[in-house]
Amino acid sequence: MNCSQIQNLLSDYYDHELSSDINQEMEAHLSTCESCTESLTAFENLTQLTGNLSEPVPPANMWNELELCLREEAGQTDQIVSSVVPYSRFGLLKKYSLLIVAATFLFTVSIGYLNQSKNEHHAHHNSSAVFKQYLTAFENNPDSAQQILLKNYQNDLVNPHQAIKLLGYLPAVATSLPAGYKVEASYVVKMPCCTCSQTICRRKDGSLIVIFEHDEKTPQWFEGQPKKNMICNGKRCCLVDLDSQMAASWQHGKRHITVIGINDEQEVDKLIAWSDQASNKS
Repeated sequence: MNCSQIQNLLSDYYDHELSSDINQEMEAHLSTCESCTESLTAFENLTQLTGNLSEPVPPANMWNELELCLREEAGQTDQIVSSVVPYSRFGLLKKYSLLIVAATFLFTVSIGYLNQSKNEHHAHHNSSAVFKQYLTAFENNPDSAQQILLKNYQNDLVNPHQAIKLLGYLPAVATSLPAGYKVEASYVVKMPCCTCSQTICRRKDGSLIVIFEHDEKTPQWFEGQPKKNMICNGKRCCLVDLDSQMAASWQHGKRHITVIGINDEQEVDKLIAWSDQASNKS
């Protein structure tokens, strides 16, 4: 592993979220690299400083002042209402009961929204961390990288033509294959963003690429990686620079395709041309 890969994984290393293999590689690198060790120390210090921050304490008289303001507002409201339409005690009770119910409803909805946002953020963070490990491992050992995905996400090893039973659609690789590639293995993987098709393809030279077909865009897969948007073979696509390879994402009909392990932009053009042909056949 090089310094760039180490820097990207410092947060996950500190939080003990790395697989044992990558964790060992991290420790081996940190034991010999002074620059990365200093970065880890700075990260640890910053984390400890933020952890020591205390929650702000409201002034002692804040609640008393708030209660007084509410009473004054309530008194003014009663005077205005009574001067226009005389209310019975039951009417006032009914009026404020509705306000209490409305306030309770809003409070409940707010709590539910905050919990949902927290859960979505947690899932988003985990997805980014897992895929970061996957990308780091892929360039050195694609088999080890695949085990990271299979360990973290529910999956099924399938024939591409049978994937329709789990996905609800026929993946592009089941219609045709890019010229010069053959299917090594095909999975249906249930990830936080969606359930997607994953096909591992082998080139003639023995190297691998991985083709994902999915419903949602995948910006969270590549957080922290250099990206650029451009037109490839007449289609808008997002290119992601990895250390020695590339990844690319583009829209494929109603879905999206993401490919990991691309050598250069010429290969991106070739793969997009294939996906367009596959879309026309389906």
